[in-house]
Amino acid sequence: MTVATKILMGSGAVAESAYEINQSLIFDDDSSAYLTRTPSSASNRKTWTWSSWVKRANLNPSGLVGLFGACDGNAVNATWIGFGTNDSLASIAADGNVALVTTAVFRDVSAWYHIVFVYDSTQGTASNRQKIYVNGVQETSFSTSNYPNQNLDSFINSNVQHSLGARTRPAGAIVTFFDGYLAETNFIDGTALTPSSFGETNSATGQWIPKEYSGSYGTNGFYLKFVSGALGTDSSGEGNNYTAANLANSDVVPDSPTNNFATYDPNVPTSYYVFSEGNLKVTVPNQWRITIASMGVSTGKWYWEQLVSSGTQNTHFGFCDDSAFFLDAGNYVGYKPGSWSYAGSNGKLYNNGGIIGSTLTVTSTDGGKIGIAMDLDNQKVWFSLNGTWMGTNANPSTGAGAAITNIVAGDTYYPATTVYGLSSTANFGQNGTFSGVATAGGNADTNGIGDFFYAVPTGFKALCTANLPDPAIPLPSAHFNTVLYTGNGGTNAITGV
Repeated sequence: MTVATKILMGSGAVAESAYEINQSLIFDDDSSAYLTRTPSSASNRKTWTWSSWVKRANLNPSGLVGLFGACDGNAVNATWIGFGTNDSLASIAADGNVALVTTAVFRDVSAWYHIVFVYDSTQGTASNRQKIYVNGVQETSFSTSNYPNQNLDSFINSNVQHSLGARTRPAGAIVTFFDGYLAETNFIDGTALTPSSFGETNSATGQWIPKEYSGSYGTNGFYLKFVSGALGTDSSGEGNNYTAANLANSDVVPDSPTNNFATYDPNVPTSYYVFSEGNLKVTVPNQWRITIASMGVSTGKWYWEQLVSSGTQNTHFGFCDDSAFFLDAGNYVGYKPGSWSYAGSNGKLYNNGGIIGSTLTVTSTDGGKIGIAMDLDNQKVWFSLNGTWMGTNANPSTGAGAAITNIVAGDTYYPATTVYGLSSTANFGQNGTFSGVATAGGNADTNGIGDFFYAVPTGFKALCTANLPDPAIPLPSAHFNTVLYTGNGGTNAITGV
């Protein structure tokens, strides 16, 4: 789970960011989504830089999933960069052999990583011929390290098929797909750069944040913003557009490195779960299971929406505190300690397994849209069904008619959902189409953020880092440091704190 502070969520955080990224593109491996381009001519195959902001969804792929690469149709003749089977960052060299595999693994599905791969086979020192950076820091520990021979041509920048978001072979089967989000993707043809061309350290928080790239791109270079209506359009000025496959405008979302939105969290016990659509959709066949969001809050007013694939039968919608994180994921939200829910099967309200409220409206068997408004400052919660707030004179904007009034003040609460034999798609403000199922309503929250299907109650906010309060200590290193020492079996004065 991610702690609900801006400083840990991959946002611009406390100090103003000099550069804002407004959107990202969801790549869903279940949908076989990717982009591709075949350059008309080869360019610099010895030197290039790839930079992108990446937010992962499904983890532990069965093989290397390509973030970017090129192949001539023969599995051996390829160069790939992406995530390996143990969630490391990895690359495959031009001869088809594994080149680099980091010992570090990258499993935080709530964070945006800035990843830079640099290839420069002209370097005299072998370890300088390929480099991997994450959040501005070079990775130097590898479980596999096979550096290219000097002046070895990669297949990237040759006139063969290049793919973004998948590891592909143009003459054969597509091998593996990336699952997650990409934003602000730059490829520089002919230049080996450092991360400082694309990011910088926020002096107020110590965070690595985006910076606009201002250099040249080279013949086959490109800059993909992933804008709705122009998913693969190159904004570098070089005209190197990519063609989208199994991607739609609804896959463009405002979730970005400068405003990170909540999703479902697959790191919670995942037996029977199937996550898709950037961890916004969960399917659970014939089991009662709790799905918990990646972001929690302890104060403020918050609103989110859920779409159910077939009515609201066999569903519980609600929230839980952090005591429910790693309990057995069986049963349903509302039946666990520290959890509350509205049950679509009977319209009742539950807390810790007991019924606490009178019957609300129950939907028909067609798809249902649930809205949840949670006021943690006044310990009240409301539920809406297909746009109508349920209960007597229910109105979150005025504070009247709340369905739940007994939540504990000061606890941190996470949106939670249970479905049985169904799928549920969340909208925490980034998914107004419910992954392309509906037409977005275009409704923003009280701060003008997000895209909700229904109007947001007055004063309520989307669950994203731009709406979280600033941390009391913006720069942790100014108030905390680590001192290492070796015990000597006797007196030992520890200094330097």
